[in-house]
Amino acid sequence: MSAVVPEVSERKQAFAKRLAIAIVAIALVGLPLLFSQLTIYRLGVVLIFVVAAIGLHILVNWAGELSLCHAGMVGVPAFVVAGLSERFDVSPLLLVPAGLVVGAGVGAIVALPALRAKGLQVALVTFAVGIAINSYFFNQSWLVGPASGRQAAVPSLGRLTFNTSKSLYPVVGGLFVLIVLATWGLYRSRVARAMLWVKADPEAAAVFGIQVRFYRILAYVLAGAFAGLSGSLTVVWTRVVSAQSFPTTLSFTYLLVVVIAGTGFVGGVIVIGGLLEGGALFISSAATWINYMGPIGLVLSLTANKNGINGAMRQVLSRFEPSEPVALDCVLDEMSPDAESDLDSDLRRRRRNSRWSTLAGRRG
Repeated sequence: MSAVVPEVSERKQAFAKRLAIAIVAIALVGLPLLFSQLTIYRLGVVLIFVVAAIGLHILVNWAGELSLCHAGMVGVPAFVVAGLSERFDVSPLLLVPAGLVVGAGVGAIVALPALRAKGLQVALVTFAVGIAINSYFFNQSWLVGPASGRQAAVPSLGRLTFNTSKSLYPVVGGLFVLIVLATWGLYRSRVARAMLWVKADPEAAAVFGIQVRFYRILAYVLAGAFAGLSGSLTVVWTRVVSAQSFPTTLSFTYLLVVVIAGTGFVGGVIVIGGLLEGGALFISSAATWINYMGPIGLVLSLTANKNGINGAMRQVLSRFEPSEPVALDCVLDEMSPDAESDLDSDLRRRRRNSRWSTLAGRRG
């Protein structure tokens, strides 16, 4: 009987979580329709910004890699989708998969030089790639079109035409929810666990049969795919894109968001991305305090709170979860990627301390 009670409790908790997720998803898609066209348009811009930040979050916080050319990875697929839509008069909604593929390809290309670099060299290499994209490709008329930019066709699905932000928002909001759910599935998969292993200790991961090089490349491909989704949705939402839409400085904004968010799921990315991008759009005077609060948050995340907003959110949520005695093997089987990474770090720290103690004993 005692074994049945925890099982029923777990089922209730799982049902409550699914119900909460469904309510949040419905609210995210439905409630904004009560607002004005301008408010809905700004909210759509924030959601699309977060999609791109999620890709960099996977690259940096899951795989331990780095990219300072993320704005270029968003821009190239955007111009490809806008160009195809403009030339063939095709709805940009139908070209979103094409943008995803182009973004993944750009990510794979960026991975080639990045994998040959180490430490600070990775930042320099990816920054150089970003400058090359911005200085060369974003000045080519065959890609970006005239100085005014590319003008995509009106978004449509079959007989449905979306002429306003209010009519288009349920589609973009629904796609955002699907992207977050897909990221959750990825987060609970072996792929995320392998990336966290590679981030924590590449040599140990290789010993256990994890193909380190493959997962490092995959991280860049996934980051590019999310960037491609963001670029495609930018075309769908704004219909007009130009070289000024993707400045090099935007890459640093994405990086600022993911560093403050910290390791974990995308909750921290949504919060910080919404504050930074949403604050600049919804509050006219927000640009000033964002210029100060962003760097301050970055310093605090790198020094005082290395787990970022995600770590702080986990600590708060853990206080509301009932503590029950569970067997160690069950814990290891059901361990989340975050806990698995923390356990691995703890084991490596203890092993290092033990090694130093042994050496000190021998010297003594």
